[in-house]
Amino acid sequence: MDFIKKNYLYLIIGVLFLVILLQRCTSDKLITPVPPVVKIDTVWVKHDSVIYSKPKIVTIIKGVPEIQYVPDTSYSKLVIQYKSLVDMCTAKNVYSDTLKIDSIGYINVLDTISKNRIQGRRFKYDLKYPVVTKTITLQAPPKTQVYIGGGLQGNQYTLVNQFNAGLLLKTKKDQIYGVYTGMNTDGQVQFGLQSYWKISFRKNK
Repeated sequence: MDFIKKNYLYLIIGVLFLVILLQRCTSDKLITPVPPVVKIDTVWVKHDSVIYSKPKIVTIIKGVPEIQYVPDTSYSKLVIQYKSLVDMCTAKNVYSDTLKIDSIGYINVLDTISKNRIQGRRFKYDLKYPVVTKTITLQAPPKTQVYIGGGLQGNQYTLVNQFNAGLLLKTKKDQIYGVYTGMNTDGQVQFGLQSYWKISFRKNK
């Protein structure tokens, strides 16, 4: 016991050296890489609306009169011809066309034409398309970790009869080595060495 008390510091250094040596001895084991976690979510987004607009004239191309539009020499026939042209010009022609956009929906175009001009235009669309979100979660690379802590011990006769302190070294391969030292109520010094290995439980497929 006197030897332990006199060489207490050297014994702790020796235990730490032994822990590091054990850690080095297992460094040739391969580290199994943890694959990234990939999560894919698909949300269907629906858009529908009605838009009204009035196109502007950008170019006027002069037309060539056809034979039926040449003024008649008879006044009575000229009046009939004039009224026919007025009715044709002032009438409103409504054109509707539906454009299918692949499988996500359609766009409906409604044009109103009068006096040789587009008086108004309406767009109506109903679209439904998927938005795919891909989330990749990368696992943190393994690293060596060191922990420091302590504890208390007792028995059925004495609630606390010893306290101790120690260091834990966790390697990149999830192996844990530890050293600890303590002293009981009688003044006796104790020390020890610990080693732990991770246990893997395979799930039944």
